[in-house]
Amino acid sequence: MSAQPEGMTPTIAEILAEHVTFELECIDRLYLNGYVPGLQTPEAVAHFLRCHRGAKFASSVLLDASSRDYAKRIERFVRQHGLAVCRFAKGERKDDETQRRLRAFDRPEGVLYLGTAQEKFTTVRTAKRRHPATGQT
Repeated sequence: MSAQPEGMTPTIAEILAEHVTFELECIDRLYLNGYVPGLQTPEAVAHFLRCHRGAKFASSVLLDASSRDYAKRIERFVRQHGLAVCRFAKGERKDDETQRRLRAFDRPEGVLYLGTAQEKFTTVRTAKRRHPATGQT
C-alpha cells in the first residue's frame, strides 16, 4: 500500500491500482452497427433527403454515393493491412471460422479478419418508375 498521510484512507483507484490487474485476452467479435433512430421510418428518410440534402424527391439513389464511399474505405483498410476477408454463407458458424483463424494468428494483437454476412433487416427502398405514356422517370 502506498504511504498515506496519517488518518487518510486510500481511494478506490489507489486500491485497485495496487491489487487489480486488467488484462483483455480477446474480443470475440466487434460489430460495427450504426443507426439513427430518427431515420427509421420512410417518412423520416424522405424528410432527411428533402430538407437536409435538398433533394426535390426522396430516392434511395441519393444514398448511393455515401454507401459506395463507405465500402471503398473498408476495402482500402483491408488492402492496407493485408487482411483476409471471409464472406459467410447462410448458416455458416462465424465462431468456428474465428477459432480456426485464431489458432494460426501469431501476433500479440491486431485485426484477425474481416467477416461479412447478409443479415436480415428492414430498410427503406424506392423504385425507379417510368411514366407509361412518356417513358420518363
